[in-house]
Amino acid sequence: MEKTIIIDDKPVRLRATASFLKIYNAQTGKDFIPTIMPIFDKMIDSSISDAIHNIKGVQLIDVFNLIWALAKNADKDIPDPDTWLDSFENFPLDEIMPVVFELLLGTFFSVNFQKKTKIWMQNTKEKILSLRQDLSQVASQGISLLKTLTDSQSDNSLISSLSKTTNTQEMVKKQKFGEV
Repeated sequence: MEKTIIIDDKPVRLRATASFLKIYNAQTGKDFIPTIMPIFDKMIDSSISDAIHNIKGVQLIDVFNLIWALAKNADKDIPDPDTWLDSFENFPLDEIMPVVFELLLGTFFSVNFQKKTKIWMQNTKEKILSLRQDLSQVASQGISLLKTLTDSQSDNSLISSLSKTTNTQEMVKKQKFGEV
């Protein structure tokens, strides 16, 4: 199974066949299956928190080597992992890993297992999108507050712009009058 993804505005082909395991092993000296199986085992139960907990146990270098091995399997001209990874300014694992999981599922696991795991992956994608939106809103509110602070011309306008909560208003007054 093969897919093309975009990493740092560059198309990258990833190919999951049994031979990618040999590439991974030759590069790392490790068997890939013991590294990834705990994550897939937890996915069966659709337990996001358990699966994420197991992902924490996976070393980031193993994740990078996995992605590199899939890319090397698709394109034999790809350089060593360090050189290849250095060619990217950004490496968004939150966008890359769902594709990697899909490739691995399609290559190594039964249709029944794939169905259960795809539900988990969809739920995880939705949670990631929701978190991104929340972060975007918080950042936007922070920028707006900063703009209000820098645009304020008098102490009264500064205090009123921040008086959404009594605590905030009191802190601003104390700071303005040197009581803090």
